[in-house]
Amino acid sequence: MMHGTKLLFRENVPESIKLMQRITQNSEAVSTMLSQPNASPKYNMEQDFLFLTPRKTIEELKDLKEDCFCITLATIKDIEESDNWWYTACKCNKSVFPDSNMYFCANCNLHVVTTFPRYRIKLRVSDDTDSASFVVFDHEVSSLLKIKCADMIKKHNKAINATSVPREIKDLIGKILLFKVEIKKLNNSQFQSSYAVKRISDDELIIEKFLKLSALKIEFDVPLVNANKFKFCSTLTSPSKQNLLQDFTCVSADKDCTEEITHSKRKRHDSFDLAMESRNNKILKTLKDTE
Repeated sequence: MMHGTKLLFRENVPESIKLMQRITQNSEAVSTMLSQPNASPKYNMEQDFLFLTPRKTIEELKDLKEDCFCITLATIKDIEESDNWWYTACKCNKSVFPDSNMYFCANCNLHVVTTFPRYRIKLRVSDDTDSASFVVFDHEVSSLLKIKCADMIKKHNKAINATSVPREIKDLIGKILLFKVEIKKLNNSQFQSSYAVKRISDDELIIEKFLKLSALKIEFDVPLVNANKFKFCSTLTSPSKQNLLQDFTCVSADKDCTEEITHSKRKRHDSFDLAMESRNNKILKTLKDTE
């Protein structure tokens, strides 16, 4: 007895209808499952940037020896154009490469037909201490630019491997932003000496509060006489209030801590206050000018 296969194209038969229904149901289940990791973060932007993640300068983050996350306030100085500003991605958002007239996703270990353009921009940023390269991906870039990558490509009629950076992206140069950066000590040949950005905030109110908290942190790092007598307590207030969300209190076992600060250290505090006020005012003015 001969065994054979009969191919039916677009036939409206019960078997093909049942098969298509099963595929549709499975696709919906997979889509729902894949969308869960992209749910909104557990903590809101203000909590994350002000209290839950350590604040670091660029100089400090370069000295970190362990994998972690940190918040850095920096100015975008340039867009590095040596790499494409977007890439071709699988539905899992990982990059794919052409293979056998299709695309292959190493992350899914599958050949895929449908792909999506995704932002990947390499920024050169700096602060008062140093400079670094930050790599910003699709979700954060889309939030900043208020336009999806596919729409940006369509707008400028860019080819797949185009490297010329659109004006909308170049307009980010000069902006002061808060970056939540992932620190990984593993070498990455493609983005060596660069840091992946997980979240970005251009909220002026959050930046202003960040500056105040950073100033308090630096001031408390100034050595005090008999510093072991003092305890610094951090108290969170209601997030709905508009005033500074963190209040630091100095508690002394014997007397007011200000009596223990020498005249020279008192002058140092005064100079620090003036310097920080001047620095913060310049940053806030820049934020207003770039709006």
